[in-house]
Amino acid sequence: MPSHGQELVRSLFDYVIAYTQIKTPYARNILQQPWFQYLGEIPQHDTVQFTSPVSSDTASGWQLLKVGRAKLIEPPRLPEVLLDWMDADWKTQQDPRPVPQRDANLAGEMKVERFEDSPDRTAAYAGWLMGFKAWSAADRSARAALKLFEKLYEVHGILQRENELWELAVGDGFLLHGPAQVEHPVLIHALQLDFDPKAPAFTVTTALKSPEVYVALLTVLGLDGGHLNALQEELEGGGYSPLGAEETTAFLKGLVQRFGNGVFCESKAAAPTDSPALFRKPVLFLRRRDTGFGRALSAIAQAIDAGVQPCEAILKIVGQSGPVSMRCLQPVPSE
Repeated sequence: MPSHGQELVRSLFDYVIAYTQIKTPYARNILQQPWFQYLGEIPQHDTVQFTSPVSSDTASGWQLLKVGRAKLIEPPRLPEVLLDWMDADWKTQQDPRPVPQRDANLAGEMKVERFEDSPDRTAAYAGWLMGFKAWSAADRSARAALKLFEKLYEVHGILQRENELWELAVGDGFLLHGPAQVEHPVLIHALQLDFDPKAPAFTVTTALKSPEVYVALLTVLGLDGGHLNALQEELEGGGYSPLGAEETTAFLKGLVQRFGNGVFCESKAAAPTDSPALFRKPVLFLRRRDTGFGRALSAIAQAIDAGVQPCEAILKIVGQSGPVSMRCLQPVPSE
């Protein structure tokens, strides 16, 4: 049982943590992040190379993504016999069709002319449409790849200007809880974004530092310090990565079970609405860098929950007296 002094100190740090969250709120929903890209929706194009690691053991220092600048090409030119029969915005249509008929001056007389009246027109259209559809599919892929390149260019600019405030990360293990408005990955690994202006191309590589658990998000759903300490030890011992396979799934299943009523689901659609749920959907995202202050406060709260004895200086703040010690929050000696 914690002493009265420990309970008062724990309440004090709960207040400080809550105040810190108000002053510097953390994201509960992935939509609150400035930018995100689901890995399952990475564009397929020659300029995009996406390679997922085989397991958590190879996740650190792994080149996850390389994105070059895609080039856009013009669509097939319209045959001359079709120029007066197509809409002005035919380039933006997936299946452009000619107008079925039009008013025309034929031999000095205005008559209705149907497109299909000319075999040359219909044959020219059929041949042109086949080439256009092939171009259209390639164009959509190229535009998606170019959009990703441009987004990474924006992110790279932010990181260059404000590297101390922002970082790129990859996350998985989406924690979903409607009542708390939570929908965000809990297993996160920092990334390194580099730009080669000669190519030009961006490379996204996982950082050498270890992945982490999103402690602030777990705390808001009521996970106590004992569970958080156990999770951290398990993560450090297993080296689980958001890019891992079965081993990461097993870790995440164990994580959500710590809520008591938590459920691991195959997808968001299968998640319950009244209890915490967790599903896998890896995502790249730009997030505010953890300054360490909030993490330190959470670590102190976890230490108190684990039975660490506050020193006299901290106890005096809450109106208590305790053993004189040169160290604050020292572990209680085992008997």
